[in-house]
Amino acid sequence: MQKAMIGAFVFLLAVVPVHSVTADTISVTSGLATIGPGPGGFGTISLIGERGFSLSGSISSTAQVDAKSCFPCVVGDGIATGALFSGLDLTVSSLTFEEVTYTDVNKVNSLSGVLVGFSGPNVNAPPFTGSTAVLTFPVTLGGLLVLAPSPQATPTQHVLAGIGLGTLTLDRLPGADLWEYGGITYHVSGEAAPVPEPSTLLLFGTGIAGVVLRRKGRGGRRGSKG
Repeated sequence: MQKAMIGAFVFLLAVVPVHSVTADTISVTSGLATIGPGPGGFGTISLIGERGFSLSGSISSTAQVDAKSCFPCVVGDGIATGALFSGLDLTVSSLTFEEVTYTDVNKVNSLSGVLVGFSGPNVNAPPFTGSTAVLTFPVTLGGLLVLAPSPQATPTQHVLAGIGLGTLTLDRLPGADLWEYGGITYHVSGEAAPVPEPSTLLLFGTGIAGVVLRRKGRGGRRGSKG
């Protein structure tokens, strides 16, 4: 797995150098991502940003949502609040940037892809005062957008950045002093966010490049069966 990730990142560097990524940041000014209850909860996402950027889509139940690990958890347990959506876990129904609409984002054999992540502080499972608890925390949005208007075009890369608030819902298990994950929402505000650190860009770059390589590999295997 580690070798595959290194190889994917080398592929990314061959397409566009990392230093060019840092020079082109899209501030996400508003948006909402909501993931439902239970380990198999799925969700939706919509984002709006500068230069006519907009994205809407759905989030699969297999997407990385750290708070789902509270299943169950006890009072005082620390709960991670991050999430990462990419590849087949993020189905993009519509994406527009600079007046161009892309219909093949995150699809097999496409060079266009998007990775969106949310990071926030750990929160503690609270004492019981009812059957439901709602915890609010600050979040930072970070991501990488790779766009290729055509198969022959050189993909361009853009960093996504934003800040906002997250809301985690915990439900009390019936008849037990235990909490379980009940859903999480990330609300992006209109404030500008700082450009992600270089190490964060490396993480996003590795992830999105790996997604592109997996899609192309699956597409090639499917085509060879005919």
